[in-house]
Amino acid sequence: MPKRNARLKSQRERVPLTQAELAERVGVAETTVRRWEAGLRPQPAHVRRLCTVLDASPAQLGYGPGDDPAATEPAPDDRRQAMRAIGGPAGTRVTGAHLESLELDRQVEASDLGPATLKQLELTVERFGLEYLHAPP
Repeated sequence: MPKRNARLKSQRERVPLTQAELAERVGVAETTVRRWEAGLRPQPAHVRRLCTVLDASPAQLGYGPGDDPAATEPAPDDRRQAMRAIGGPAGTRVTGAHLESLELDRQVEASDLGPATLKQLELTVERFGLEYLHAPP
């Protein structure tokens, strides 16, 4: 049985959002948010959406490398590099969520899947999402 994710629940309540509201903003079912709070780990794309909606890093939501969110706090040089990577000016504030998202993207790029396979997966997921929107209940 997975360990409950108190960090995700705490951040959600801090915003404040109900599980249903968070689910709607992330684009998942309410039961999915319940499962995440019960300890199941979301897909990386959902982690990025959660970070955006809750304005938090993956570590602050309980999905970082280790339990200490302070361990993922970036150095000032990392912030400048991240802003260049995402196309923003160097003086713009970079949050931990931005850096965690960039790190997830870097890990995907470094995986053993080729760019063509990743692109095909992305297109397939997008197609399924569009088909789901038009599917009868």
